[in-house]
Amino acid sequence: MTVCVGLDVGTTGVKAIAITPDGRTAYVSNFHSASVSAINTADNSVAKTITVGTKPTAIAITPARN
Repeated sequence: MTVCVGLDVGTTGVKAIAITPDGRTAYVSNFHSASVSAINTADNSVAKTITVGTKPTAIAITPARN
């Protein structure tokens, strides 16, 4: 099953999305807002907006290592 949800993040210009290995959080780079939004995938809410450098165009997640 595929579920698509619209969610406002940043102003405009979503460039990349990365999802944590456990699927609980999606990180979205907001090109024109110079930020990254952390999305709680359980309820599709913006959990946090993180200010980053100008015009983020990519995002990546690495698995935790013990």
